[in-house]
Amino acid sequence: MKIKILKQVFLKNIQHVQNIISFKSGLPILLNILIEAEKNKVALTSTDLDIGISSVLETEVEEEGAITIPAKRFNDIIKELPDEEIFISTMKNNSMVIKCSKSQNPVYLKDDKAERFYIRTGPSTTELTASQTQEYIKQKFK
Repeated sequence: MKIKILKQVFLKNIQHVQNIISFKSGLPILLNILIEAEKNKVALTSTDLDIGISSVLETEVEEEGAITIPAKRFNDIIKELPDEEIFISTMKNNSMVIKCSKSQNPVYLKDDKAERFYIRTGPSTTELTASQTQEYIKQKFK
């Protein structure tokens, strides 16, 4: 996977899907965000097995692929980068490289297998608007 995206747009969507993650989960994979890149779109997905959130962004995709990354650490790294375009690529050893033009050294993150990330699909899937999602999250985490 190889993508190029503006930091602020990406960060906003990372934080959006990260809101569903319970950091007390007994399953380590549920602490991750699934990143899927295909056809000039990047999808960020997270789940707590009861509900899932997905955010799709249009961006430049040089190479398609998928990876899961620890949500909190990934959010913290992206947040610290300068406000400019960032370049994200995956390597054959299931790691991710994050670069930007002002960054001196690339950041490396090791993933968990994207295949282990469980997303329920089918008749139980419901699409919600942003305001509906926000209301649900407020109710769930009171």
